[in-house]
Amino acid sequence: MLVGFSPNPAAVIPPALLLEEVLHHANESGPFDVPANRSGRKIIGLLQNQPSEKPLEALQDMLTEYRPQISPEKFNNLQAYYRILWVKHYHQNGNEHSLQRNFEISCHHLEQGFFYVDGMIPIHTFRNLVTFGLALKKFDWVKDFLVNHPPERIAGTRFAAEIHSVNTAELRFALKNYEGALDCLIYRSFENPIFSILSDLLLVKIYFETRNELLESRMKALEQKVRRSKMSQEIKNRYFNFLKKLHKVIRYGWQKRGSKHDQLMSEIKNTPEIVAREWLLEQLS
Repeated sequence: MLVGFSPNPAAVIPPALLLEEVLHHANESGPFDVPANRSGRKIIGLLQNQPSEKPLEALQDMLTEYRPQISPEKFNNLQAYYRILWVKHYHQNGNEHSLQRNFEISCHHLEQGFFYVDGMIPIHTFRNLVTFGLALKKFDWVKDFLVNHPPERIAGTRFAAEIHSVNTAELRFALKNYEGALDCLIYRSFENPIFSILSDLLLVKIYFETRNELLESRMKALEQKVRRSKMSQEIKNRYFNFLKKLHKVIRYGWQKRGSKHDQLMSEIKNTPEIVAREWLLEQLS
């Protein structure tokens, strides 16, 4: 073998340098300067930062302009990254406008058929649509979506019926049918730990709403499950932040006026990574 030669150059070039080289060739006037690569370069830049709404909308304008020049498969992939960027923006800011935009974009992509593979919808897309719809109190829309997307239309899991059941429980909970929600939350198996944790999170919310004396022990159980999971620390922090704020809601939530109550409202609104933000705020308002 020649000195310095490797049959697999990618194995010896650091990933950051390899990415830099690819981006250089895809730069303006580079040999790979085509619409799909221009869009990809823009997306990479946004993923590496905390994107604001203005550059996100500019990205959509770019994708719309270049659509005729990009293959349908690549265009769908670029739109998937566009949704990821908006979800990232929502997790960081948590404002109602970013929530509304996530829902609008997802509904539009659903109508355009971007999500479907052989008539099936990926598990996380399914979950996001339900979550955004419920957060915006679009209960009829969520009900129709669950009817039109039964378990056999959910892709990416061996436990589609269980996933569908948990999301049905979320809808019933939002409609304050707590007994009906509990009926959907009998023990479930999930290969993805997030859905197991989401089930426990919903139990905590049900116990809070029904003033169940086991609420405290259920909160401790959720904390332990999150701590022991193999999720990223960023995702774990969303649940830890929820539990911290819920403890404060229990302590100060009854004070409808006062500095503690107002401070807690502000904390929940401005915490960058937290699940069930809208529900927590409801308990205070």
